[in-house]
Amino acid sequence: MKTKFYLFFPLLFLVGVHAAGAGFAVPGQTPADLPSALKQLAAFEYGASRAPVVALTEYGFHPQGTEAGRKELESGLIRLLQGEATRAGKEQACRLLSLFGGSGSVPVLLEKLSDPELAEMARYTLARIPGSEVNAALRQASGRSSGRRKADILRTLGGRKDPEAVPMLLPLLADPDRETAVAAAAALGGIATPEALAALTAARSRTQGDLKKAVSEACLRGGEERLARGEKKAAAEIFLSLLDGSEAPPLQAAALKGLARAAGPDSLDRLREALRGKDRLVQAAAIRLVAEFPGERFTLLLADEMPNLSPAAQVRVLAALADRADRKAATAALAAARSADPAVRAAAYSALARLGDSSCVLLLARAAAQSKDAEQAAAREALYRLTGADIDGTILRQMEEAEAAVQLEMIRAVGQRGIRSAADALLRMARRADGAVRRESVRALRETAGAEHVPALLEILPLLGDASDREEAAHALALVLKRSDPPPLGQVQKAYEAAGSSAVRIALLQALGEAWNRDGLPLLRNALKDNDAEIRRAAILALTLWPNDAPAADLLAVASGPSAESHTVLALRGYIRLVTLLSVRPEAQTVKMLQSAMRLARQPEEKKTILGNLPNYPCPEALALAKASTGDPAVATEARIAEERIRGLLVR
Repeated sequence: MKTKFYLFFPLLFLVGVHAAGAGFAVPGQTPADLPSALKQLAAFEYGASRAPVVALTEYGFHPQGTEAGRKELESGLIRLLQGEATRAGKEQACRLLSLFGGSGSVPVLLEKLSDPELAEMARYTLARIPGSEVNAALRQASGRSSGRRKADILRTLGGRKDPEAVPMLLPLLADPDRETAVAAAAALGGIATPEALAALTAARSRTQGDLKKAVSEACLRGGEERLARGEKKAAAEIFLSLLDGSEAPPLQAAALKGLARAAGPDSLDRLREALRGKDRLVQAAAIRLVAEFPGERFTLLLADEMPNLSPAAQVRVLAALADRADRKAATAALAAARSADPAVRAAAYSALARLGDSSCVLLLARAAAQSKDAEQAAAREALYRLTGADIDGTILRQMEEAEAAVQLEMIRAVGQRGIRSAADALLRMARRADGAVRRESVRALRETAGAEHVPALLEILPLLGDASDREEAAHALALVLKRSDPPPLGQVQKAYEAAGSSAVRIALLQALGEAWNRDGLPLLRNALKDNDAEIRRAAILALTLWPNDAPAADLLAVASGPSAESHTVLALRGYIRLVTLLSVRPEAQTVKMLQSAMRLARQPEEKKTILGNLPNYPCPEALALAKASTGDPAVATEARIAEERIRGLLVR
C-alpha cells in the first residue's frame, strides 16, 4: 500500500495535533493499543480531544511501522465505517483512509456514496486513493447516481484524469440535467485526451448559456493540460479555437495567454489582432503578453500599433515599452509626448526616462515647466532619471541660456541628479539672478558644491536680501561643510566676523548648527553672549540642533540665567531635547539632568515633556521625580501616569 505523505500536513491541519493527556502516541512512538484508539475514534465528537485521530495518524506514518500494521489500521477503519460510530468519527475515518487506504477500502467507500451524511467524505477519500480499481468503481457509481452526487463523482473522475471515463462522459454533455452536463464537460477538460477535447470543441457550437460557458472553460482547461504535458502544438490549436470572438473577454484573455505560452513568437499575428480589438480586457492581456517576448520585432509591434489605440491602451503600451527599455521605441514615445491626452503625455515622459537620450532634455524640461499635476511630476521625474551619454553635459549647456521657467526645471534637475560639475554655473546664476531662479540655484548647490565652493557661498550670502534665500544658502553651506574633510570652518569664522548685518550672521549660525562640527561650538557659544537678541536666539536654535549633549550645559546656563523669558524657554526646551537623545549615560545621571530642567520649567509644556520621557529611564530617581510632581496641579495626571509606568518597569 502506498502512503501518501503529501497529504499528511493538510490532514494534520484539519484534525489538529493535540494529543496531550489522552494516553496515545506522541511523536516517535506508536500507539500502544490500536483497538483502543479505534474505539475512541468511534465515539469521537467535534470539540472533544483529537487525540485518537492524532494517534492513528502517527501510527500510520510511524517510520518503524510495517505494511501489515497499516493494513491492520485500514481494516480497523473499514470496520468502524461499517459499524456503530458517531458521524464525526466516521468522517475522520474517511480522512485517515485517504492517507492509508487502498483497494480494500473501495467497496465500503462506494457504499457510503449513497449515505447522505458521508457521501461527500467518501468521495473525497476515493479521489485520493490511487489505482485503476478506484476509477472503475467511480465510473460504476456515477451510473447509479443522479443530480449533485453524480456531478461530484464526474468531477472526481476528471480530477483523476481517467481516460477510460471518456466514452461514458461524452453522451452526458447532452444530458437533460444541466448540472450533470456541466460536470461532464469539466471532467472531459481535466482528462484532456484528443477524443475528449474533440467532443468539447464540437459541443461549443451547439450549446448555449451556462453550459456553453462550462464547455468553453473545459476547453481552456484541456488546453492547459495539453500544454503541461508538453504538447504545445495541440494546446495552441485549442487556445486558438477559443479566440473566435464568441467567448467572454476573461476567457479570451486566458486563451490568448495560453496561446502565447504554447506558440511563443509564432503567436505574433494573433496578438496583433488582439491589440487591434475593441475589448479592453483582451487588449490589455495582449499588451502584457507582447511585452513579455524579447526581441526587436515585438518592441516594434507595440510601437507601431500604439497610435491606433485608445488613450488608456496607449498608457499601457508606453508602460510596457518602458519596462522593455528598448531604445528602438524612443520615436514612438516622442510621438506620444505630443498627444492631446494628458495621461498619454505623462506616460510618454515616464517612458522616455528609459528610452530617451540627450535630445529629450529640452522637451522634458519644457514639459515640466508648462504642465502641472501628474504630467508635470512625470516630466520632472523623467528628467531626473534620464540615462545615456552626455545627459548632464546637455543640461549644463542649455541651463544658463534657457527661458526662466525652463531654466528653473533644469536647475532642479541638476540638484536631483547631483551634477557636481554644475556648481560654478549655479554660483554664477545665484549672483546675477533673483527670485525663484536664485533660490533654486542655491538649493541645487546643496548637492553639487564642494569645499572649494565655500568662499563663493560665503560671498553670495550677503547679496541675498530675502530671508528664505538666506535660509537656503545656510542649508547648502551646512551640507557642504558636512561632506568636506576637513571642513573650512576658519573661513566661516572670518565671514561671521566680517559680516555687516545680523541677518548674515544668523544664517551662518544656522549653518554651523546644521553642520554638527565640534570646532564650530566656540563661535556658537560666543554668540550666546552677543548684544543682539536675534543673534542670541539663533545661537540657541543652532545648539538645539546638535546631535549629542555636548552643548547641553551651555543651554542650561541660558535657561537659568537672566535672559529674556522667550530665550530661557527656548534654551530649556533645547536642553531637554539634547538630554533625552540616545546616550550611554547612566539612567540616574540622565534623570538628575532632567531634574535640573524640572526646577527651571515655568510652563506645563516643558514639565509634561520631562514626565513623558521619565519612563525611558526606569530607576528609583525617576520614580521619585515623578512622584514629587504629582503635587503640581498642572501636570498631576501626567505625573501619575509616569509614576505607574516606572513602577511597572522596575517590577520587571
